[in-house]
Amino acid sequence: MSEQLTRRDFVDRSATLAAGAMIVPRHVLGGPGYRAPSDRLN
Repeated sequence: MSEQLTRRDFVDRSATLAAGAMIVPRHVLGGPGYRAPSDRLN
């Protein structure tokens, strides 16, 4: 069960995860109470 993770695999998986996190819209991560910056009044 102990699979060896090579450095190349680690970098590949990390880059894929980081790219996926950038694609997710902010309102999905912010939850139901999220307000866009353009909806706020200073």
